[in-house]
Amino acid sequence: AKAVRAASNAEPRIVLAASFASVLIEPLGGLPFFVHMWGDSESGKTVALMLATSVWANPAVGQSFFQTFRGTTVGFEMMAGFLHSLPLFLDDLQLAKDKHGNVIFNVYDLASGSGKLRSNKALGLNYTPTWANCFITSGETPIVGENDGAGAVNRVIEIECLASEKAIRDGHRTANVLKQNYGW
Repeated sequence: AKAVRAASNAEPRIVLAASFASVLIEPLGGLPFFVHMWGDSESGKTVALMLATSVWANPAVGQSFFQTFRGTTVGFEMMAGFLHSLPLFLDDLQLAKDKHGNVIFNVYDLASGSGKLRSNKALGLNYTPTWANCFITSGETPIVGENDGAGAVNRVIEIECLASEKAIRDGHRTANVLKQNYGW
């Protein structure tokens, strides 16, 4: 982590800071927020997310903290509620697009900090998860657009990543080191 912070652009430092900041949101009375890295393939976005994940857990994609956008709204709510104050990492926004290429992921739903109120078959209420964490995400496109409301836009820090200015310079080596050394 020290080597990446010293040798890289600002992107890895920003996602690493957001990872640590996640546990401070609730004690400071803040609201959940997103840090979204987007841009060219091979720019180091996924490895930067792995770096931020490695603070807490195994940074391999598909492990408990590091998921893809391939999921449902309820699944994301339950995961955010389970992690509560710990960051949730989501990679590959393009997995959340419909057949027309439109993003079908609602930032505002997760940035609200509370799941949807749901009834059960017995006409009672199901558990409604709550959370106060940071969502650190990546994709090839921005996560919010001009049709999203100010509430969603105001809770997202977007970072454009270019292949010509890699976020992580030696991605394969860094990813391997992170998978072997995490949670320190």
